[in-house]
Amino acid sequence: MSLESPVSSILPVHPNDQTKTPNIESQWDKPDIGPRLKPAIKAVYENWSDLTGDELTRHLHNIRARAGATVLDVGCCFGQDLRLLATNGVETKKMYAIDISHEFCDLGFDLSQDRSKMEAKFIHRDISDQPLRLQQLDVKMDIILVCQLLHLFNQEQQILVTKSIVQFSRPGSVVIGYQRAHPETCNIARPFGVMFLHNLDTFRDMWRQVEGETGTKWRVEVEMVDLAEWGLEKEDCEWMPLSWAGINFVAVGES
Repeated sequence: MSLESPVSSILPVHPNDQTKTPNIESQWDKPDIGPRLKPAIKAVYENWSDLTGDELTRHLHNIRARAGATVLDVGCCFGQDLRLLATNGVETKKMYAIDISHEFCDLGFDLSQDRSKMEAKFIHRDISDQPLRLQQLDVKMDIILVCQLLHLFNQEQQILVTKSIVQFSRPGSVVIGYQRAHPETCNIARPFGVMFLHNLDTFRDMWRQVEGETGTKWRVEVEMVDLAEWGLEKEDCEWMPLSWAGINFVAVGES
């Protein structure tokens, strides 16, 4: 079975090759910026910003280290989506992940054999804890991944979890994810609790409620898809009761 994550839709595309993505680190992350500065550019920093020599070099490196997207994977499991982004040039030092299972995170390292280079910060917490306070997560996120997560909770819990996710955002943040759905909505009893499956209207309504309760504004795009679009085959879905439908969504913070 090959499961293609909708997360792939946010990967950068090489301008000259629609099948490849750039290796940002190898092409642009030069170890020493200073010698590459043209005289005209150096003059701007020296005469306008009062930065010269080693001080200028340190300043440029510090600013570059702050650039690039911060990414949070909520309910990361093995961290496979973070590694998909890393393969396409996203810096892992600016990645964060939350999962209730410490074992899943460890298995992710074993699976990918990347303990020496995967610099993401993995945080072991239950995202449904209320109130959720994470001292390890003291930055706002540019991209938040919420894949195959919200449907694990009942309807009330999904609202609380989404509110927790929003606290890690800022205007311009993008929340992208996917989850199981049902055209008529339904509750499904599972050994770990009750799952609530949204339809498009109730999913949008949930975000409107989250907006009102958090004082934020979001532009939400959502579509219902057949699970085959995720790469699932019939034999993968036979155990699932009711509908074989899913929701893909992108929410962009506006304020």
